[in-house]
Amino acid sequence: MIQFESPLVKNAQVEQLRSIELEGFSSTTLQILFNPFTDNQGQALESALEDLFAAADAAVQEGVNILILSDRGVGPENAAMPALLAVAGLHHHLIRQ
Repeated sequence: MIQFESPLVKNAQVEQLRSIELEGFSSTTLQILFNPFTDNQGQALESALEDLFAAADAAVQEGVNILILSDRGVGPENAAMPALLAVAGLHHHLIRQ
C-alpha cells in the first residue's frame, strides 16, 4: 500500500511515484495542458479533457494503476487545466469506465 501523511506531496514524493518499483504498481504522468489561444477556448479545454481521458484509458489498458497529473510545461502556448476540473473529470470518467 502507498500512503501519504497529507494530500499535498513534495516533488521528491512525486518522483518516487514516477519511478516506483513495487510489485503490482506502475505509474505514468499525464499532462493537463491545453492551448488557450484558439478560436473557441471552451472547445480547446473540452478537447484537452477528452485527450486526458483517452490517455488515461490507454495507460490503464497497459496495466498502469498510478496516474500522475502534471501541469509542467505551462508557457506562452500552453495553459494548465484547472486541477480540480482535471482530477474530478478524470475520476468520474474512470468510474464510468
